Amino acid sequence: MSSGKTISELIPLALSLGPALEVSGYPKPGNVHRLRDQPDKRFEDFLASSHAMLIAMIKAFDDGLHLRGGMGRHVFSAIKLANTLTDGRNTCLGTATLLIPIAYTAGVLSKEGDLPECDDLVTETTRVLMDHSTVDDAIWFYRAVREANPRYVRDTRSPIEGLLPDIWSPSFAEELRTGNIRLWDVLKKSSLWDLVSRECVSGYPESLWVSRTLSKLREKGWDWNVAVVYTYLGLLAKREDSLVFRKNGAEAARLIRDMASKALADDWEKGVPASVWSMDRYLQEKGWNPGATADIIATGISLYYYEKVVKSGSS
Repeated sequence: MSSGKTISELIPLALSLGPALEVSGYPKPGNVHRLRDQPDKRFEDFLASSHAMLIAMIKAFDDGLHLRGGMGRHVFSAIKLANTLTDGRNTCLGTATLLIPIAYTAGVLSKEGDLPECDDLVTETTRVLMDHSTVDDAIWFYRAVREANPRYVRDTRSPIEGLLPDIWSPSFAEELRTGNIRLWDVLKKSSLWDLVSRECVSGYPESLWVSRTLSKLREKGWDWNVAVVYTYLGLLAKREDSLVFRKNGAEAARLIRDMASKALADDWEKGVPASVWSMDRYLQEKGWNPGATADIIATGISLYYYEKVVKSGSS
Protein backbone atom coordinates (compact mmCIF):
# COMPACT_ATOMS: atom_id res chain seq x y z
CA MET A 1 0.00 0.00 0.00
CA SER A 2 1.49 3.33 -0.97
CA SER A 3 1.88 6.21 1.45
CA GLY A 4 -0.45 9.18 1.49
CA LYS A 5 -3.41 10.72 3.25
CA THR A 6 -5.36 7.46 3.49
CA ILE A 7 -2.50 5.69 5.22
CA SER A 8 -1.85 8.59 7.58
CA GLU A 9 -5.47 8.29 8.72
CA LEU A 10 -5.87 4.51 8.79
CA ILE A 11 -2.61 3.37 10.39
CA PRO A 12 -2.86 5.49 13.58
CA LEU A 13 -6.53 4.53 13.80
CA ALA A 14 -5.73 0.82 13.50
CA LEU A 15 -2.99 1.09 16.13
CA SER A 16 -5.27 2.98 18.54
CA LEU A 17 -7.85 0.17 18.50
CA GLY A 18 -5.68 -2.06 20.68
CA PRO A 19 -6.08 -0.18 23.98
CA ALA A 20 -9.87 0.17 23.53
CA LEU A 21 -10.45 -3.44 22.52
CA GLU A 22 -8.10 -4.83 25.14
CA VAL A 23 -10.03 -3.27 28.01
CA SER A 24 -13.30 -4.35 26.39
CA GLY A 25 -12.34 -8.03 26.60
CA TYR A 26 -13.99 -9.83 29.52
CA PRO A 27 -13.25 -11.31 31.92
CA LYS A 28 -9.48 -10.80 31.72
CA PRO A 29 -8.56 -11.91 35.24
CA GLY A 30 -7.20 -9.13 37.41
CA ASN A 31 -7.69 -6.32 34.89
CA VAL A 32 -10.34 -3.67 34.44
CA HIS A 33 -12.82 -4.84 31.80
CA ARG A 34 -16.30 -3.93 30.62
CA LEU A 35 -17.90 -5.77 33.56
CA ARG A 36 -15.36 -4.84 36.22
CA ASP A 37 -14.05 -1.48 37.48
CA GLN A 38 -11.37 -1.11 40.12
CA PRO A 39 -11.22 1.38 43.01
CA ASP A 40 -8.77 3.68 41.23
CA LYS A 41 -9.69 3.04 37.56
CA ARG A 42 -12.85 2.58 35.54
CA PHE A 43 -13.60 0.96 32.19
CA GLU A 44 -14.51 4.39 30.78
CA ASP A 45 -11.09 5.76 31.75
CA PHE A 46 -9.39 3.33 29.39
CA LEU A 47 -11.74 4.16 26.55
CA ALA A 48 -11.03 7.86 27.03
CA SER A 49 -7.30 7.13 27.08
CA SER A 50 -7.51 5.29 23.76
CA HIS A 51 -8.69 8.54 22.18
CA ALA A 52 -5.74 10.36 23.72
CA MET A 53 -3.53 7.65 22.23
CA LEU A 54 -5.06 8.17 18.79
CA ILE A 55 -4.24 11.88 18.81
CA ALA A 56 -0.67 11.19 19.91
CA MET A 57 -0.22 8.44 17.31
CA ILE A 58 -1.47 10.64 14.47
CA LYS A 59 1.18 13.19 15.43
CA ALA A 60 3.86 10.53 15.92
CA PHE A 61 3.09 9.02 12.50
CA ASP A 62 3.33 12.45 10.88
CA ASP A 63 6.63 13.23 12.60
CA GLY A 64 7.96 9.87 11.44
CA LEU A 65 6.78 10.62 7.92
CA HIS A 66 8.82 13.84 7.98
CA LEU A 67 11.70 12.39 10.04
CA ARG A 68 11.28 15.00 12.75
CA GLY A 69 11.92 12.78 15.78
CA GLY A 70 10.01 13.25 19.02
CA MET A 71 8.98 9.76 20.16
CA GLY A 72 9.45 10.59 23.82
CA ARG A 73 7.51 13.82 23.49
CA HIS A 74 4.56 11.94 21.97
CA VAL A 75 4.56 9.41 24.81
CA PHE A 76 4.37 12.35 27.22
CA SER A 77 1.56 14.04 25.28
CA ALA A 78 -0.49 10.83 25.30
CA ILE A 79 -0.10 10.51 29.08
CA LYS A 80 -0.78 14.20 29.67
CA LEU A 81 -4.01 14.18 27.67
CA ALA A 82 -5.11 10.85 29.13
CA ASN A 83 -4.57 12.19 32.64
CA THR A 84 -6.63 15.26 31.78
CA LEU A 85 -9.47 13.06 30.54
CA THR A 86 -9.35 10.60 33.45
CA ASP A 87 -8.43 12.80 36.42
CA GLY A 88 -4.89 11.41 36.52
CA ARG A 89 -5.65 7.71 36.73
CA ASN A 90 -2.57 6.39 34.86
CA THR A 91 -4.27 4.23 32.26
CA CYS A 92 -1.88 4.16 29.31
CA LEU A 93 1.79 4.50 30.25
CA GLY A 94 2.65 0.98 29.11
CA THR A 95 0.61 1.04 25.93
CA ALA A 96 1.91 4.48 24.96
CA THR A 97 5.49 3.31 25.51
CA LEU A 98 4.86 0.34 23.21
CA LEU A 99 2.69 1.90 20.52
CA ILE A 100 4.07 5.42 20.00
CA PRO A 101 7.40 4.11 18.61
CA ILE A 102 5.45 1.76 16.30
CA ALA A 103 3.31 4.64 15.00
CA TYR A 104 6.42 6.79 14.49
CA THR A 105 8.21 3.97 12.65
CA ALA A 106 5.17 3.34 10.45
CA GLY A 107 5.44 6.97 9.41
CA VAL A 108 9.13 6.57 8.61
CA LEU A 109 8.48 3.45 6.54
CA SER A 110 5.50 4.93 4.70
CA LYS A 111 7.82 7.70 3.48
CA GLU A 112 10.16 5.04 2.10
CA GLY A 113 7.45 3.16 0.20
CA ASP A 114 5.07 0.29 0.85
CA LEU A 115 4.35 -0.47 4.49
CA PRO A 116 5.68 -3.83 5.69
CA GLU A 117 3.83 -6.61 7.45
CA CYS A 118 3.89 -6.75 11.25
CA ASP A 119 7.11 -8.73 11.63
CA ASP A 120 9.15 -6.20 9.70
CA LEU A 121 7.36 -3.21 11.25
CA VAL A 122 8.26 -4.17 14.82
CA THR A 123 11.80 -5.17 13.85
CA GLU A 124 12.23 -1.73 12.31
CA THR A 125 10.65 -0.11 15.37
CA THR A 126 13.35 -1.58 17.60
CA ARG A 127 15.99 -0.45 15.10
CA VAL A 128 14.55 3.08 15.00
CA LEU A 129 14.58 3.22 18.81
CA MET A 130 18.18 2.02 18.87
CA ASP A 131 19.50 4.23 16.07
CA HIS A 132 17.40 7.37 16.26
CA SER A 133 16.10 7.94 19.80
CA THR A 134 17.75 10.83 21.61
CA VAL A 135 18.51 12.18 25.06
CA ASP A 136 15.58 14.55 24.58
CA ASP A 137 13.36 11.50 24.00
CA ALA A 138 14.60 10.09 27.30
CA ILE A 139 13.86 13.35 29.10
CA TRP A 140 10.33 13.45 27.70
CA PHE A 141 9.86 9.80 28.65
CA TYR A 142 10.91 10.53 32.23
CA ARG A 143 8.40 13.37 32.23
CA ALA A 144 5.75 10.94 30.99
CA VAL A 145 6.44 8.54 33.87
CA ARG A 146 6.36 11.40 36.36
CA GLU A 147 3.07 12.58 34.84
CA ALA A 148 1.58 9.08 35.05
CA ASN A 149 2.91 8.81 38.61
CA PRO A 150 2.46 5.03 38.92
CA ARG A 151 2.37 3.91 42.53
CA TYR A 152 4.58 0.88 41.88
CA VAL A 153 7.35 3.21 40.64
CA ARG A 154 6.73 5.87 43.25
CA ASP A 155 6.66 3.56 46.27
CA THR A 156 9.19 0.87 45.36
CA ARG A 157 12.75 0.65 44.14
CA SER A 158 14.56 -2.22 42.46
CA PRO A 159 18.26 -2.61 43.34
CA ILE A 160 19.25 -2.60 39.67
CA GLU A 161 17.36 0.62 39.00
CA GLY A 162 20.51 2.40 40.12
CA LEU A 163 21.65 1.82 36.55
CA LEU A 164 19.55 4.84 35.57
CA PRO A 165 18.92 8.29 37.07
CA ASP A 166 16.09 8.28 39.60
CA ILE A 167 12.76 9.11 37.96
CA TRP A 168 11.92 11.42 40.87
CA SER A 169 15.25 13.23 41.04
CA PRO A 170 14.79 17.02 40.67
CA SER A 171 17.83 17.00 38.37
CA PHE A 172 16.81 14.01 36.23
CA ALA A 173 17.09 15.97 32.95
CA GLU A 174 20.60 17.18 33.76
CA GLU A 175 21.61 13.65 34.82
CA LEU A 176 20.31 12.18 31.57
CA ARG A 177 22.16 14.80 29.53
CA THR A 178 25.39 14.38 31.50
CA GLY A 179 25.27 10.63 31.01
CA ASN A 180 24.22 10.96 27.34
CA ILE A 181 21.39 8.56 28.13
CA ARG A 182 18.97 8.16 25.23
CA LEU A 183 15.49 6.65 25.28
CA TRP A 184 17.00 3.45 23.89
CA ASP A 185 19.37 3.28 26.87
CA VAL A 186 16.51 3.79 29.32
CA LEU A 187 14.45 1.02 27.73
CA LYS A 188 17.42 -1.33 27.37
CA LYS A 189 18.37 -1.07 31.03
CA SER A 190 14.76 -1.16 32.19
CA SER A 191 14.25 -4.36 30.20
CA LEU A 192 16.12 -6.18 32.96
CA TRP A 193 13.03 -5.91 35.15
CA ASP A 194 10.19 -4.55 33.00
CA LEU A 195 8.22 -6.54 30.41
CA VAL A 196 7.12 -3.48 28.40
CA SER A 197 10.68 -2.21 28.00
CA ARG A 198 11.81 -5.73 27.08
CA GLU A 199 9.26 -5.81 24.27
CA CYS A 200 10.49 -2.52 22.85
CA VAL A 201 14.15 -3.53 22.70
CA SER A 202 13.66 -7.11 21.50
CA GLY A 203 11.45 -6.68 18.44
CA TYR A 204 8.05 -7.05 20.15
CA PRO A 205 8.01 -10.89 20.21
CA GLU A 206 5.12 -11.27 22.64
CA SER A 207 3.00 -8.68 20.82
CA LEU A 208 3.57 -10.54 17.56
CA TRP A 209 2.57 -13.79 19.26
CA VAL A 210 -0.67 -12.14 20.38
CA SER A 211 -1.43 -10.86 16.88
CA ARG A 212 -0.75 -14.26 15.30
CA THR A 213 -2.74 -16.14 17.92
CA LEU A 214 -5.76 -13.88 17.45
CA SER A 215 -5.53 -14.33 13.67
CA LYS A 216 -5.44 -18.13 13.99
CA LEU A 217 -8.35 -18.25 16.42
CA ARG A 218 -10.46 -15.93 14.29
CA GLU A 219 -9.72 -18.02 11.20
CA LYS A 220 -11.07 -21.01 13.14
CA GLY A 221 -14.31 -19.10 13.75
CA TRP A 222 -13.76 -18.20 17.40
CA ASP A 223 -15.82 -15.38 18.87
CA TRP A 224 -13.68 -12.22 19.16
CA ASN A 225 -14.06 -11.82 22.92
CA VAL A 226 -13.35 -15.48 23.64
CA ALA A 227 -10.25 -15.25 21.43
CA VAL A 228 -8.99 -12.19 23.31
CA VAL A 229 -9.49 -13.76 26.75
CA TYR A 230 -7.90 -17.06 25.64
CA THR A 231 -4.91 -15.20 24.19
CA TYR A 232 -4.56 -13.16 27.37
CA LEU A 233 -4.44 -16.34 29.47
CA GLY A 234 -2.01 -17.87 26.99
CA LEU A 235 0.31 -14.92 27.47
CA LEU A 236 -0.04 -15.11 31.27
CA ALA A 237 0.88 -18.79 31.10
CA LYS A 238 4.02 -18.08 29.06
CA ARG A 239 5.81 -16.05 31.74
CA GLU A 240 5.24 -14.14 34.97
CA ASP A 241 3.78 -10.65 34.78
CA SER A 242 6.45 -8.09 35.70
CA LEU A 243 3.96 -5.65 37.25
CA VAL A 244 2.53 -8.33 39.56
CA PHE A 245 6.06 -9.47 40.39
CA ARG A 246 7.05 -5.95 41.35
CA LYS A 247 3.91 -4.99 43.28
CA ASN A 248 2.90 -8.33 44.83
CA GLY A 249 5.97 -10.55 44.76
CA ALA A 250 7.27 -13.66 43.02
CA GLU A 251 4.80 -16.06 44.65
CA ALA A 252 1.78 -14.10 43.38
CA ALA A 253 3.26 -13.92 39.87
CA ARG A 254 3.91 -17.69 39.82
CA LEU A 255 0.42 -18.47 41.12
CA ILE A 256 -1.21 -16.38 38.39
CA ARG A 257 0.89 -18.17 35.77
CA ASP A 258 -0.18 -21.57 37.14
CA MET A 259 -3.86 -20.55 37.27
CA ALA A 260 -3.72 -19.36 33.66
CA SER A 261 -2.15 -22.64 32.52
CA LYS A 262 -4.91 -24.65 34.19
CA ALA A 263 -7.66 -22.45 32.72
CA LEU A 264 -6.30 -22.95 29.21
CA ALA A 265 -6.80 -26.70 29.60
CA ASP A 266 -10.56 -26.28 30.19
CA ASP A 267 -13.26 -26.55 27.53
CA TRP A 268 -13.51 -23.33 25.48
CA GLU A 269 -15.95 -24.57 22.84
CA LYS A 270 -18.96 -22.95 24.47
CA GLY A 271 -17.19 -19.74 25.46
CA VAL A 272 -15.09 -18.53 28.38
CA PRO A 273 -15.08 -21.35 30.97
CA ALA A 274 -16.23 -20.87 34.57
CA SER A 275 -12.67 -21.23 35.86
CA VAL A 276 -11.71 -17.94 34.20
CA TRP A 277 -14.55 -16.09 35.91
CA SER A 278 -13.43 -17.60 39.21
CA MET A 279 -9.86 -16.58 38.52
CA ASP A 280 -10.99 -13.03 37.82
CA ARG A 281 -12.86 -12.84 41.13
CA TYR A 282 -9.85 -14.22 43.01
CA LEU A 283 -7.35 -11.80 41.48
CA GLN A 284 -9.68 -8.83 41.92
CA GLU A 285 -10.14 -9.69 45.60
CA LYS A 286 -6.37 -9.96 46.01
CA GLY A 287 -5.77 -6.75 44.10
CA TRP A 288 -3.38 -8.53 41.72
CA ASN A 289 -3.39 -6.79 38.35
CA PRO A 290 -1.32 -8.29 35.49
CA GLY A 291 -1.06 -4.87 33.87
CA ALA A 292 2.09 -5.52 31.85
CA THR A 293 0.37 -8.47 30.17
CA ALA A 294 -2.62 -6.25 29.37
CA ASP A 295 -0.27 -3.77 27.69
CA ILE A 296 1.14 -6.53 25.49
CA ILE A 297 -2.37 -7.72 24.60
CA ALA A 298 -3.32 -4.18 23.60
CA THR A 299 -0.24 -3.90 21.41
CA GLY A 300 -0.91 -7.29 19.82
CA ILE A 301 -4.48 -6.27 19.00
CA SER A 302 -3.14 -3.06 17.44
CA LEU A 303 -0.77 -5.10 15.27
CA TYR A 304 -3.64 -7.40 14.29
CA TYR A 305 -5.58 -4.40 12.95
CA TYR A 306 -2.48 -2.84 11.40
CA GLU A 307 -2.05 -6.04 9.42
CA LYS A 308 -5.66 -5.92 8.29
CA VAL A 309 -5.20 -2.38 6.97
CA VAL A 310 -1.98 -3.26 5.14
CA LYS A 311 -3.46 -6.39 3.58
CA SER A 312 -6.65 -4.60 2.52
CA GLY A 313 -4.57 -2.01 0.69
CA SER A 314 -2.40 -4.57 -1.10
CA SER A 315 -5.27 -6.78 -2.30
